[in-house]
Amino acid sequence: MFRGFFRLLVAGWTLSVFFVSSWGGASPDFRVYSVYHPLDLGETRVAPEKEYYVSMGQAQGLKSGDFLEISRRLPTYDLQEQRFYRDLLIPIALLEVIHVEPHASVAHLKKMLRGPQVGVQAVMVGDQVRRVEASSVQ
Repeated sequence: MFRGFFRLLVAGWTLSVFFVSSWGGASPDFRVYSVYHPLDLGETRVAPEKEYYVSMGQAQGLKSGDFLEISRRLPTYDLQEQRFYRDLLIPIALLEVIHVEPHASVAHLKKMLRGPQVGVQAVMVGDQVRRVEASSVQ
């Protein structure tokens, strides 16, 4: 009886470790976690600029003026095998950081990138973020 309980306990622990690691519990992925769009107060010549809140900050070496590449996961489907094939990570935009705190930052859109259609052609909550060198930004 005790041996069966012990096996069940070990199996449960192994399963929970597998799920936590597969869910990315300790994943270093950084994401857009909020988008703020100020109200247009009637100034016709200047559109209000969206602000993108990112889960990357000074602790990751980010500073004001840095550039961020925003990417979206695009699942692909194998029509011959009729099953999921793999996720593609498609770059969709470049942001410029305007404010940095220890574990978060705020950025403005620098430009949208051309590439495969990823559904909504805008930066969205959940999109992945990575820092890029200024020399690679054109």
